[in-house]
Amino acid sequence: MRRGALIPFLLACLIGAGWLNQGMRRSLAEARAAELDPQHHPLNLGRYLLYLTYMRSDDEERYQAVASALRGLPYDHRRLNDRGTGTAAAIEAGPPEDGHWHRPYTEVPVEYPIAMLPLVLLPSFVGGTSFEIYARTFGLLMTALLLAGAALAIRAQPGRDRREQWTAMACLLLAEGSLAVQRLDAVLALLLALAFWAAAERRPWTLGTALGLATAAKFLPLLLVAPLVAADWEAWASARARTRALVGFATAAALGFLPMLFPPSALLDVLHYHGARGLQVESTWAVLIAAGKLLSGTAVPAEWSFGSWNLPGPLASFCAQLSMPVTLLLMALITVFLARVPKPADDLARRDRLALALLLGLAALWLSAKVFSPQYLTWGLPLVLGVSGSRGRRLTWLFFAVLVATQVILCGLYVFVFAVSWVGEIALLVRLALLIALVVALVRDVATPHPSISAFN
Repeated sequence: MRRGALIPFLLACLIGAGWLNQGMRRSLAEARAAELDPQHHPLNLGRYLLYLTYMRSDDEERYQAVASALRGLPYDHRRLNDRGTGTAAAIEAGPPEDGHWHRPYTEVPVEYPIAMLPLVLLPSFVGGTSFEIYARTFGLLMTALLLAGAALAIRAQPGRDRREQWTAMACLLLAEGSLAVQRLDAVLALLLALAFWAAAERRPWTLGTALGLATAAKFLPLLLVAPLVAADWEAWASARARTRALVGFATAAALGFLPMLFPPSALLDVLHYHGARGLQVESTWAVLIAAGKLLSGTAVPAEWSFGSWNLPGPLASFCAQLSMPVTLLLMALITVFLARVPKPADDLARRDRLALALLLGLAALWLSAKVFSPQYLTWGLPLVLGVSGSRGRRLTWLFFAVLVATQVILCGLYVFVFAVSWVGEIALLVRLALLIALVVALVRDVATPHPSISAFN
């Protein structure tokens, strides 16, 4: 690493592994915060905000419950099944705490593909039954994945100062907050950064493998294949490149999905689970529906089901079914758009085009999917570092604003969000406007000829 980039790199490490990873269990943090009177002493306000901003997430408690249940260790039965409606009745009781391994999906309820399970299990071998050790180990692991993804994106983009890129990464981590290191989405961030690096270096087998693993981990990255290919048609001119990418993708996806075929129903159950999920309250569809209902005076609170807060009602159900066709249509339009814009003028412009294609595809997913969990934004954290020059800085700070708005919503206003009140909806509309501004900037940068390289020197 270059000497000038070392300090911001170490700062990013400290923020991710230390500052964002400092929180305590939610119940304890809320109890400590309740003991404080922020109006009594100025320092109490700071402590109050720290407790509530950086407390551990319910997801981490669920991860530990899953890991412990798989290993037959004592676990929190409530956390294992705390998804509202949507948990299979046959496994609601959970497996016995007998010290033996138990099969995922059939004995232990798991809502994500099996490719994620190693990341859930690994911290349990360090922390055992201690949630505090498990959570901090998990946070360290996710930080390492995010920093590795950032390193790949930075390595793939020579048109931007590395000190600036690592400083931007540190700022983005602060903007997203503890959400960045308390969810499994850092895995997707790393795999998509690897895909970007492989595409930039024109390594088809590595690219196919990265996208295959990403698809096995979260399904949705499969939709990014077409935009990424369209962004660099020349890379796929040879049959050898296409074959190597296809073999890499098929092999990685098979390795990820094959364990879910024993029993064969496991993969179908996970797909059915996600297919049956309702319209999550943060999705664009839900925000617009809720705003309309607030204006008409017919708003009702969201309901807890399938592990998230979802809007009830026939209109919400219709939009949930409509969301996937709309997402597919947007991906098709993005692919055509990328294929029709002028050919990149040089290698730097080509690398920019690839990063922009991935970011544009992600933004389409964020805006059109029926579920927009805030941690999905983590996927774009390294990729925004892969755009060069002034346009890269502009996109970084736009994304920074989206992340700050998300952290404010999640840590300070979420009770108003699932209650479907004006406070929560206004906050969501502000973030929606920022996301749309990000999309506009991405489209403009793809369509605009790349500035000369001298502009970056």
